[in-house]
Amino acid sequence: MAPRGAPGRLLLAALAWARGKGPDLAPLAREIKDWPRLLEEAGRWGLAESLAYAFAAGGAGEAVPADARARLGATHEAGAAANLALLSDAVRLQKLLADAGIPSVAIKGTALVAAHYPLPGARHVGDLDLLVPRARLTDAAMVLAPEAVGRTHQLDHEGEDVEFDWHLPAFDTPGGVCCELHFEAPGDPRGALASRVIARARTVNVAGGTLAIPAPDDAAAVACLHVLAGHPGNPVFLPRLVADLEAIDATAGLDWKAIRGAAGAEGGPVVDRARAIFEAARRGDVAAVFPGNVAALARDLVLPFLKLAARDPRAGLRTFVPSRRFMAERYGVAEDSPRLLLLYFLRPYLAVRARLRR
Repeated sequence: MAPRGAPGRLLLAALAWARGKGPDLAPLAREIKDWPRLLEEAGRWGLAESLAYAFAAGGAGEAVPADARARLGATHEAGAAANLALLSDAVRLQKLLADAGIPSVAIKGTALVAAHYPLPGARHVGDLDLLVPRARLTDAAMVLAPEAVGRTHQLDHEGEDVEFDWHLPAFDTPGGVCCELHFEAPGDPRGALASRVIARARTVNVAGGTLAIPAPDDAAAVACLHVLAGHPGNPVFLPRLVADLEAIDATAGLDWKAIRGAAGAEGGPVVDRARAIFEAARRGDVAAVFPGNVAALARDLVLPFLKLAARDPRAGLRTFVPSRRFMAERYGVAEDSPRLLLLYFLRPYLAVRARLRR
């Protein structure tokens, strides 16, 4: 469920703390009636670390019940430790690539916590994203192959291994960090942003060494395109996009003309939409950042399905009736399990329920 009322206002206010300063959270915290539910909501939207940092930085912890305050403190410490480990791996993997003569740039959340967020633990970062030139992708994969202790396996509706538009399948490093090796900037419809990011990369100091990351305008363009073009219609990324733009604005300023230029002619309207969401967030518009369920269902499920079915009827059918191999992996049952038939009937309900829980 999209947060509304006091929980929605509190989560929205916490996003502003990506700047290192923000509104007083204590009055909003005192309005919260169900703290376990709020913390669960923050986790579903990928904001647990952001909320924990906001209370720690703002000194508003005394307005939070003891149990919830302890959970926030533990989340803040765990987030900082995880992101420091991620940055350490980023430095190490970039050095391996550099030693092989392959340029690389850390993008998305890794770059943002390295240079723009006030502390590493102020943002949730799910994985390490490294961008390399498409022409050196095979070489880069060979260099990093010894670092892959496990690989993420994902199937499409036909039951075949997914071929991603922007990166190779993810792998886990010995340090437990999930890494994606990118050959394009996520969501870039023309494929030119990746070359620009690599050409204009800058170096910053982080714990463990130095890290190559995008220039601020390019980092903002990557954030906008990743969320609104790479994951169109998925509302769970919108709050973090707002926080990311706040963090970039606080450290480097937001030059919207330059960001639009980085995104290109096709990406320009995407940047315009991101700017509109960002400005709505600053006006306190909770619904713009946490879309309601009806809007989310229409955008996430109905419209994508109709577009897919019009373009490729077989693929549209496979959305509702995927392969047995896909169903077995998605729902954790054997391919010959009698439960599989029941899961086919329940699939539309399960999809709707999953969206409503966001």
